[in-house]
Amino acid sequence: MKATVALFVLEHGVAAPEPATPFEVEGERDDDLRAAAAEVLRARGLRVRAVSFGPRGLTAYAEREA
Repeated sequence: MKATVALFVLEHGVAAPEPATPFEVEGERDDDLRAAAAEVLRARGLRVRAVSFGPRGLTAYAEREA
């Protein structure tokens, strides 16, 4: 199965997360989709804060590494 991930990135010193370009992941189960999203975020140099399912796919919050 596939899921689109809506990404929001937290910047140091900024109160609200900024929306970033969404991306797509694939996996056999829900847990696989969450793991794949987290892997993509880490590969982009981001620290994963949360990955959860929403009404339109996955929503991820990540923080830029200092």
